[in-house]
Amino acid sequence: MALPSQAARTTRYRARSSRGMRRRRRGGGGGGKKVFALIVFAALVVVVWWNWPEGKGAPSSADAGDGTGPGRIGERNGAVETRVSGQTPTGSRSEQPNPAAGRIPQVPADDEKSVPVKPGPGEQSSPRELKLTDVERSTPERTPVVREPDPRPASTPPATGRASALEILVTAGGEAYDRGALVQARDLWNRALHHPTTTAQDQEVLRQRLTEINDALIFSQQVAEGDPITGRYTVQSGDSMSRIVSRQGLSVDYRLIARLNKIADVTKIRPGQTLKTVKGPFHAIISKSDYRLDLYADATDADGKWLYIRSYPVGLGEDNGTPYGTWHVVASRRLIDPEWVNPRTGEKFAASDEANPIGERWVPLEGTDEITSQLSGYGIHGTIDRDSIGKQRSMGCVRMLPEDVEWIYEFLSEDECQVTIVP
Repeated sequence: MALPSQAARTTRYRARSSRGMRRRRRGGGGGGKKVFALIVFAALVVVVWWNWPEGKGAPSSADAGDGTGPGRIGERNGAVETRVSGQTPTGSRSEQPNPAAGRIPQVPADDEKSVPVKPGPGEQSSPRELKLTDVERSTPERTPVVREPDPRPASTPPATGRASALEILVTAGGEAYDRGALVQARDLWNRALHHPTTTAQDQEVLRQRLTEINDALIFSQQVAEGDPITGRYTVQSGDSMSRIVSRQGLSVDYRLIARLNKIADVTKIRPGQTLKTVKGPFHAIISKSDYRLDLYADATDADGKWLYIRSYPVGLGEDNGTPYGTWHVVASRRLIDPEWVNPRTGEKFAASDEANPIGERWVPLEGTDEITSQLSGYGIHGTIDRDSIGKQRSMGCVRMLPEDVEWIYEFLSEDECQVTIVP
């Protein structure tokens, strides 16, 4: 359809041409065909000229003014226009460049999931998306090997040439633990705990691992095959808890067996009932510098060392008043809910007195070396001052939390139970 201005020019041209043709017809017919041909040619030239596009090939004034045309992106931002052929969204016939300066044209994601990618240096802050398929294609054919952290504790010196004896013990213990062979793992890690090259930091890690094992082997109702500490007993007619402990030579307090088997009333065991047993004796090593009591079974590992059971925090004597040395438990003088007389003030505390500073358990100690044998009145007891644990506040005895001293009272129940106090 022609524009109005184009229609007016064509009408004027046709009027002039008609008058000329009439004059030529009157003047003669020989040159009429030539004139007609020239007129037709001229008309075609006019039509082509009139319909020729105007302004193409040069930016419009709007393009030149706002700087958003395709030719301006590179001039303003230094970005190179990127075209993607054959990827125009369905239904779009134009190939207009992305109007956002410096942005890479988006490819339709279709049904594929995509993840946002942060712009790189020099790029616009407008978000781009990177397809997951692109990430997959960029993955190397050979995946790099990610090395696991060194299983050795940081303080363990690296072995030169071949693995050290300590490393072998730690590694073998870990393999046994992973297989569920807890008795074997305990033996191996116990040997590592006592190894002469083991540092204090390594020992702390090993104690934690061994405690986890003993939570399953000793402090549960399960019994592992081959465990030298635990066993099973079937209650017989006429049995009592104390009689079972005595006849089986368990060397622990009968209350320990009741506790492990969750028996609230020891008078109500019945014939045929199966009990878990724990065989002692047990021993303790108290570290003054660490305010820690380590409990050991008399059973030994392959190197002949006591088997570590677990650790408990303690409080000690004021002014470094807890003496070093070796002791043994005086079984006959152990007490539950003891009376106590303050040796400094003479103040008396009855057994039922909640203000009794030594709590509800008393495990007396008797010295066995040259120095400790000259001392008396020392022991392990509870406390009503929980804040004193980890500090020097007692008159020289070893203090424990009420819940912890109950366990120690039941483990350290015989004269053969040894207690060693070290720096």
